[in-house]
Amino acid sequence: MSLYPWAGTVLFNGETYPLTNLPYSYLPVLFGIQFSESVWVLTMVGVAVAIQRSNEKREMLTLFALWFLIPFLAFIIFKTALYDNFRQILFIIPPIFLMAGVAFEKIKNTKWQLALIVLCLIPNIFGIVKLHPYEYIYYNMFAGDTSERFENDYWATSYREAAEYVNDVASPNANIWVEGPAQLFSLFAREDLKIYSSGEIERAESYEYVVSITRYELDKISYPDAEVVHEIKRGNAVLSVIKKP
Repeated sequence: MSLYPWAGTVLFNGETYPLTNLPYSYLPVLFGIQFSESVWVLTMVGVAVAIQRSNEKREMLTLFALWFLIPFLAFIIFKTALYDNFRQILFIIPPIFLMAGVAFEKIKNTKWQLALIVLCLIPNIFGIVKLHPYEYIYYNMFAGDTSERFENDYWATSYREAAEYVNDVASPNANIWVEGPAQLFSLFAREDLKIYSSGEIERAESYEYVVSITRYELDKISYPDAEVVHEIKRGNAVLSVIKKP
């Protein structure tokens, strides 16, 4: 991954960095704010319980160290090239939840176990309802306002909702300029709409609507003086915008 040739930048805590020179705080911060609040509490309790019962939980501690802790530290120390948060290293996540399960083992009363499970699920369910269908942009409450500080809809999945809006308001055979991955927008756009983007040579004299994701501030760069007529957003995070030049 360190030799990956992609030349893009990474938005982290309000600053942009080359993916091969991320700050040492990159992974610790993201791991701290992209899991629900209860995950790390349970995991730390699980680690403490496993250490306390090291004779019984030696294999679990070894697994946690080899599968999660050592790779996690190595990615930080060697500044492994990462982008789109940490989706390239999702394979090190399972031990976190395995260790959280050790904390549940400590509770012998089934009713208390059930109560704890429900309590842990509440913020997750709230996040799912609040963000649907963009659950993958989840950050917990410790992240604060993530709108211009961390990556959000880097897959441009909000282009489906943007296309549905344009489908409702655009004139027949309208010219639409799409900034970013226009092919995603085209999948859901009306058949009569003519889609143009920077990835194609052909241009139109004018465009009825301009659609842009907010990643890399493309929404501010593309037709900066055009009126924003609609935003696709969740909470304070604006994912994509529709403008009328």
